[in-house]
Amino acid sequence: MATLSYRADHQERGSRGQQWAKPQVVPPHPNGSGEHLIEEPTPGEEALQRAVQQLQADNAELQAEVHHLAATLRAALASTPDSGQSGTLDADELQQQQAAAQRFLEQQCQGADHLMLDLEQHDHSHLCLHPDGAAWQSGAYDGASSASLLSSLDGGPAAAPVYHQPPSVSQATLSCSMQHPGSICCSKLSSTLDPGGAACTISLHTTARCTADGTTVRRHLAPEELRALAAHALVGAAHSFSQASTADYRAKLGLLQVVAARHADLVRVLEQGVVICAEHTQPSQFDHKSYLLTLQDPHTAQRVHAIYKPRVYGDAGGWHRTPMEWVAYRLNLLLGLDLVPPVAYRTAPLTLNLGGEEEELVFQEGAMMLWVEHCKELREYPQREWGVDPAVLLSDTRVLDVLLHNSDRHHGHFLLGPHWAQGRERGGHWEGVPRPLLIDHAASFRKEAVVSMEHENAFSTGAVRCVSASTYLRLRFLDSHTVSEELGHHLSRAEQRALLHRRDYVLHYFDDLVASQGYAATVRE
Repeated sequence: MATLSYRADHQERGSRGQQWAKPQVVPPHPNGSGEHLIEEPTPGEEALQRAVQQLQADNAELQAEVHHLAATLRAALASTPDSGQSGTLDADELQQQQAAAQRFLEQQCQGADHLMLDLEQHDHSHLCLHPDGAAWQSGAYDGASSASLLSSLDGGPAAAPVYHQPPSVSQATLSCSMQHPGSICCSKLSSTLDPGGAACTISLHTTARCTADGTTVRRHLAPEELRALAAHALVGAAHSFSQASTADYRAKLGLLQVVAARHADLVRVLEQGVVICAEHTQPSQFDHKSYLLTLQDPHTAQRVHAIYKPRVYGDAGGWHRTPMEWVAYRLNLLLGLDLVPPVAYRTAPLTLNLGGEEEELVFQEGAMMLWVEHCKELREYPQREWGVDPAVLLSDTRVLDVLLHNSDRHHGHFLLGPHWAQGRERGGHWEGVPRPLLIDHAASFRKEAVVSMEHENAFSTGAVRCVSASTYLRLRFLDSHTVSEELGHHLSRAEQRALLHRRDYVLHYFDDLVASQGYAATVRE
């Protein structure tokens, strides 16, 4: 349920915190007696009353925060020289705007105990805008517009609303900004979690108020202008909160600390390691050359074996685009898969001295990938020895390939070998647990490629019919900000948009599967 509403401030003060403090008068009984019965507060109502009182106490702490914000703004405004301002306002008008903004912040401090409580059961999930007709038409509009976004995420149907006990009130924050000269917008966001962890409620209350006084050229903003400013500020606050929440989610559900440390160590050696030994590898069928190197960390002396794929002119028509090896590794981690061996992308010149050759080879850039020893093709092992659910492995692989637009996934790119992060250190040597791994992603993002969730895979098991619960949810949070921040080094904006479009396609595919065959048959926990 999500509701967006606008109301005049003066209509909401004074009644919200009091409505559960007195007995409720109910309509005449259906028996026709006409007697009015006094109904005592129910346990749920008493719990709500306690929650309201607790919220009022919490808002006392919020007042202190507002006072601090006001003091900070006053100091900033006082230290701003008039000569440094630009725009259409002269110095006197700007000072008047600043003074009015200070007065508004003081009013916000006094009214910080204002509560927004939604006590109705809603059966809709759309956004609705509804100005309070009495307020707008009566002429009682006081120059302020409030916008509230109430969002409730419930894990399942409940017989009655869950009224939060004091320990469940998590946090409330307030931020103010001058959206436009002559106005100021303040947004108050609170987030509460059900004690049982089955529901989360987020409330966002944004107020836009005129700060102009009688000496300014334009004394007031029209109601619809204030509404638009409030809505604009509300969307900005909601977007910032969404990004922060997504980042927090990724941080908490990222790799385990030990696994993340192992990845960091390997990537560091791949990025900074000195070449101790270099030799040719067997060229691919398209004569794309790569080299097997031994790298040593200059600080710790740690050594790893790596495959170096130098970038070639024209990327071999898109079939040997080496930056895509790095993109595949990073995207694989964003999805929580850890199927692609660690990759670093080097952009500094690398000199290789191959044994038996007089001339040194110098490459300007290329992908440096961890070489996993003692690997064989996955098809050489029975599925019971894969160490993972085969259906989930093939599903995760297809999801990754669809997002990468990688049509080059044959048996030779499914291997089984000691995992680089799952295992243990023994006698200075890493002993990895045998796990499947995916290699060779340099042909990703070719415009001519065709990759579909319905296509057959290398093991001829048919179209994808299931998804890991972790992959399913992580796909949902693979947003444009994350893609730009994590993959923007080697993907153009057009490629980022195409990846997000394919993400929508994959989510729609799984959503349809859940609708047709059920959650239990589709999602593997």
